Amino acid sequence: MNEKLIEKYYEDKKYEKVIKEMYDNANIYTDKHILRLFLRSANILSKKVYDVINEYLMKDDIDYIYNRFIHEDEFSKSSSLHLLSAILSNDRKDLLEEFILMYIEKYKEYPHSELLNEYIIINKNKEIVIDYVNSVEADKKDIFFNIVKLMLNKQDPVSFLEKAESPEIFISSYENFLKGHDLTVENFKKFFSGAKFKNNMFILFEEELYRIEKYDFENRMFFIEDKFGRKKQVKYSIIAGKTEPIEKDDFRVIKYFMPEEGHGIDPCRLVTMILKYRNSALDRNQIKDELVYIFGKETLSFLTKNKKVLEQCEDIEIIYEKPERYVLSQENENLIFNKVKRMRTISQVKEYMLSVMKSRKIENEDKERIVKHIESMREKHKNEILHLITEDGKYIKDVETDELKNATYIKFIFDVMMYKFSSGKINDENIEIIEKLDTQHIEKLYIAMNRLYRDNLLEMTQKSFRLGKNLRLIEWYLSFHINESLKEMAPDYTLLRSIMISNDVYAMRKIDEYLNFMRRFLFNPKKKKFLELIMTTEYNSGKRIFDEFMKILYLNDYQKDEIRSQIYSFRADYRDYKISDFMLSTKETIKKKQEEFAEITEKTLPKLSRMIKEASELGDLSENSEYKFAREQYRLFSLKAEEIKEQISKTEPIDFISVDGNKVEVGTIVTVLIKKDKIQKKYKILGIFDADADNNIISYKSPFAQKILGMKKNEENKEYKIIEILKMEEE
Repeated sequence: MNEKLIEKYYEDKKYEKVIKEMYDNANIYTDKHILRLFLRSANILSKKVYDVINEYLMKDDIDYIYNRFIHEDEFSKSSSLHLLSAILSNDRKDLLEEFILMYIEKYKEYPHSELLNEYIIINKNKEIVIDYVNSVEADKKDIFFNIVKLMLNKQDPVSFLEKAESPEIFISSYENFLKGHDLTVENFKKFFSGAKFKNNMFILFEEELYRIEKYDFENRMFFIEDKFGRKKQVKYSIIAGKTEPIEKDDFRVIKYFMPEEGHGIDPCRLVTMILKYRNSALDRNQIKDELVYIFGKETLSFLTKNKKVLEQCEDIEIIYEKPERYVLSQENENLIFNKVKRMRTISQVKEYMLSVMKSRKIENEDKERIVKHIESMREKHKNEILHLITEDGKYIKDVETDELKNATYIKFIFDVMMYKFSSGKINDENIEIIEKLDTQHIEKLYIAMNRLYRDNLLEMTQKSFRLGKNLRLIEWYLSFHINESLKEMAPDYTLLRSIMISNDVYAMRKIDEYLNFMRRFLFNPKKKKFLELIMTTEYNSGKRIFDEFMKILYLNDYQKDEIRSQIYSFRADYRDYKISDFMLSTKETIKKKQEEFAEITEKTLPKLSRMIKEASELGDLSENSEYKFAREQYRLFSLKAEEIKEQISKTEPIDFISVDGNKVEVGTIVTVLIKKDKIQKKYKILGIFDADADNNIISYKSPFAQKILGMKKNEENKEYKIIEILKMEEE
């Protein structure tokens, strides 16, 4: 197939010729750029072609999905809306107008989409948009669409707005922001904002708080009332244009308009509301001055009664200086002790201090006060948090097993375990705690252990491999001892089990640290432990490991292909083309692709860029056909360059030396009996860049080749029988 000819047909708008040239061979072709031209030509002419190309290659392509949308009767509404989002996001205006009309025809409704709404307003002067809007019978509750429809037809929407939830406000907002104004996205947003105002809503107007008492629609006037009951009349346009509604949980609303409701509000929330409204630290008297509006003479009694409650508030800090001040919690260093002092349990202190110490240093004076306070607490199991704060060795000597089991601070666990090993105070329960450590700390402990405890740890690790539990021990063993036998387990078996366990973990949809470890272990270009083991292990064991590796879903395509290609370099007979995504081609066509990539990036794209610049200097771009053509060509060739680059990066030369001609594989000439037609045909099976239907050269990735790969002479399936297989010589 002549790619240059296809591109020339498309550029000359000879879409019928593009389709005629490609239709019979589309299913064996793998060049996405050419397939995209084929699909675009078909979409322009409303021809069904999605069923004759390789779905795997094009399933996410907009032009492929659009062809399905046009011709597939069962194409779902949700898929159509996803397609609409893709069309709008990729600025495919060439598809949008036809899509809208076809969507309405298919589903007898218009597509709901915020992006589409904005597009309608922006393109309101286009005839196709007006036709579309007029063809739609929208839900009466859809204020946006109905107003746009009426305004585009130069009709007054007031009669429609009279049926809205707050008709008088909606009509006033329309008059203020839309009537006599340009229909723009910004004006529409102002319209909806102006429709928010209702009776009994609070507003901040001229730096004073007011309640909307009522709205006089006839005079377009708000009646508002301030905190002293004084009333004002203000035009709608002033209120809607210069203010925003105030939430009812603003303290000023409680303070001036609903003080009786303040009695039922939680003390912490009430003081927090005051601090947010004042936006500063307030002393006790300032807090009292605010609360007096609610509690009157009982304010002092309220503060005294709730002193301890306020000290425990999560959102409030108390600065214990003269004068004592309340502030919104900001976790400042000088407030750490005050917060710790209010905490009731060791677990609260531990959680808080672990968080705080990650990002700041505690001054010695504060540290001493915190330690003294923790030691005065009556709870057990304080050693971990005290060791965290002080790093003093005295807190690791008398740690009970229960505290160690509940510990989360790695350095504390490690220091305790090292002390127990060195002092001979270790027991079987302590061994199980080792799994809490990271792999580096486990290895340090292993080195420090005597032979008996090493054996115990190795038995635990062996059990972990068998049962798929205690995964941290598996991580440790793979990191430091992968080349050693684990009791009766050989290294190749421990490697196989580790991959099987990771696949099970992924299948259970766990977001697990073990999966992250396995990603690093399998794809580590510096260490390459995984590759070294497969290279040195016996053939069948290595094949089992490789087959399990092929099931992995938690590596990305690049990582998987990278590992797989390296394995193929020393174990070529592990190849299985039916499941491999790694690609092959002849050296000659790989070189041609590299030259094509250079031609596009070094000549074609710079040339098109100059054309765009020159065309843009001619004036109005909306009617500039040269500019549009250059932009379209630049987009197409950019996509093509990206695809070629990706293909080249994932392609290696065919190894003709390893081809033996005993089975159908890349590098063979195959004579096939096509049972349906009762004819024999001879094909050369080569790589992804070698396909040439005129000369009966097909890619091993083509659907036809996939059905016969691996078959031997005289072997047959429902469709084909292999008559002859010949080995090709590299040219």
